[in-house]
Amino acid sequence: MKWKALPIALLLIAMSLTASFANEVTLVTNDQMIENENMIILRDGVLYASASELGTHFGSEIRWLDVAKLAVIQIGDHYYSFGANTASALMDQNEIQLSQPTLMEDNLLYVPLDDLMRWYGATGTWMPDALTYALNSPAFQYDESEVKVPTYSDEDLLWLARIVDVETGDATVFKRMAIANVVLNRVKSERFPNTIYEVIFQSGQFPPSKRESFLTLTPKMNSVIAAKRALEGENNIETCLFFNNRPFSSKADDFYQLIEGDYFYN
Repeated sequence: MKWKALPIALLLIAMSLTASFANEVTLVTNDQMIENENMIILRDGVLYASASELGTHFGSEIRWLDVAKLAVIQIGDHYYSFGANTASALMDQNEIQLSQPTLMEDNLLYVPLDDLMRWYGATGTWMPDALTYALNSPAFQYDESEVKVPTYSDEDLLWLARIVDVETGDATVFKRMAIANVVLNRVKSERFPNTIYEVIFQSGQFPPSKRESFLTLTPKMNSVIAAKRALEGENNIETCLFFNNRPFSSKADDFYQLIEGDYFYN
């Protein structure tokens, strides 16, 4: 990673974005996209759920025992007790092992999602290519205010993640987001086509998209994450429409920022 190319202020922004973005995972249940603020997160390839946030949707009673530093949640006739950063838990008074250690993040206790789903008698399907989890359970309750209206398609996400992947190499999520936002800025601009697909395949633009392998490329997870963040409104390059690995002498007045070896221009 070429962090040296980032000014200190930009580096801090990049670190902040990487650390704070929690709702990369899209949650779908009963064919509805549901708000997923802090409920289900992806960390090191493992899906976790907030015991309190997910439990509320299943109608569970949740208590925090401050002295013992334990979260206690009632699921059916059993009480499950979880500590922080441990793979051991209690079911009633019996010790059980979790599939992964618990996490504490933003003052919420996260438990491996597969374990919670099993105890609730629910099922789910993880679709990593779209960072989407489809939860199946009639017991999962939500109201209309939690329903999200999709603003992009799975195809949009796939093509954007592909072009990000081939244009960035071994880059950080921050730079991948910058590339994704160049594409999205072009979609919004009257100077370019108005769909992601057409922008990517426009003649004379994005040479890597002309390779036959591009059409079947499976993008890296970081490229999918960056594309998804950009599609959901995170813009780290404002109105930039161009980037290059060498300075454009003809666009010196439009220079915006050097990000990990690439020059971005309005």
